[in-house]
Amino acid sequence: MGLLALSLLYILTISTASGGGSDEAALLDFKARFCRRSSSSRLVSWNSSTNFCIWEGVTCSRRRRPTRVVALNLPSSNLTGTLSPAIDPPTALTVCLSYNSLSGEFPANLTSCISLKILDLDYNQLGGYIPVELGNKLTQLQMLLLTNNSITGPIPPSLGNLSSLRNLYLDYNHLEGLIPASLGKFPALQELSLEANMLTGKFPALQELSLEANMLTGEFPQSMWNLSTLRVMGVGLNMLQGSIVANICEKFPLMRFFGLNENRFNGVIPSLSNLSRLTDLYLATNNFTGSVPPTMGRLQSLKYLYIGNN
Repeated sequence: MGLLALSLLYILTISTASGGGSDEAALLDFKARFCRRSSSSRLVSWNSSTNFCIWEGVTCSRRRRPTRVVALNLPSSNLTGTLSPAIDPPTALTVCLSYNSLSGEFPANLTSCISLKILDLDYNQLGGYIPVELGNKLTQLQMLLLTNNSITGPIPPSLGNLSSLRNLYLDYNHLEGLIPASLGKFPALQELSLEANMLTGKFPALQELSLEANMLTGEFPQSMWNLSTLRVMGVGLNMLQGSIVANICEKFPLMRFFGLNENRFNGVIPSLSNLSRLTDLYLATNNFTGSVPPTMGRLQSLKYLYIGNN
């Protein structure tokens, strides 16, 4: 059971005391197990007649002697199996296994991979909780991508400790509970996507925000209107209320996507004519009143406009 996943982690479970020959042997062992369980052709190049550092999906560090495997990139590779927590974690910098069919609980053992910078497990079938230790140990993590899995439970507040994190994608899972206030303290965070979960409460102020299809309530935070670098704001399909500030063009000069649809926003729609980069405007199904600003026709970059049902 889980031979593919067991061998997958085994590839990256390489002691720094061993040589490149051990890396090659681990990769070939993975291939042998993999070929018995899948029809993927991604490992055709994996054979001892060539250096393992040029095998498809394998990246080595050129600075180490002997040469070490530092990354495994096998997205869309028909990988099927369970990521077993019994196997020691990798010491790689990058693990990209998105768009496969990996199942079972989120591999808690990965939290010991203290050098990891990119963890991409998007579009799999992983479940279980996000380990609290992930935020306490993976201090060099820059990208955490878990979109479209079956992960449950709360978002651990410890994720706020990831001071180097730039991209956090937890959308389309089964997360629930309050959004931790610590998520608003990321000094480097540029993109956050939590949409299509069962989250509640208020959300922190960020540079790029996607929180559609949750259960957020209350007044839209005034602090959000002060994020002058914001390019994407998507908070549709919630129960938020408030009004759009009159000087929105001054507040968001870089705005490209502005989505407040299916909430409880009210008041008038102000002039948006100076949002020259705006391509998507979703204000439908709220409680806006008054007339549509005639200056709406000046939005030359606008491609999608939805303002019905107000």
